[in-house]
Amino acid sequence: MSGDAYPRLSPDGTRLATTVTSTDGLGVDVWVDDLQRGTSTRLTNDGESHYAAWSPDGARVSFGFFRPPFGLYSRRADGSGERDTVVTGERGMVPRGWTPDGGAMLYFESRSDGGSELERLVPVD
Repeated sequence: MSGDAYPRLSPDGTRLATTVTSTDGLGVDVWVDDLQRGTSTRLTNDGESHYAAWSPDGARVSFGFFRPPFGLYSRRADGSGERDTVVTGERGMVPRGWTPDGGAMLYFESRSDGGSELERLVPVD
């Protein structure tokens, strides 16, 4: 691993989700570090996942996927199970946070000029 970016502390302060660049610099994935145990769990293994955001209960981590199918996805923070689709679209999406009840997520979507714009809240199942 090389270079952690976009660190997000879990709601209880015991874990840290980050985007980690591979040692060859060709891909990025989301990892969760358990700060108390000193262990790390890789949540994605696709080289295109960025920008973690925690669910309010700390059970899930959401992230953007930056190649087709573009979208927002979430996965259990312990790495178990498959990723769940929150929403897909035509461009990269960046999760900004979940509502306090965990029922929706706020995100930005990339613009064609490289900027980003606030999109909307989307329901989370």
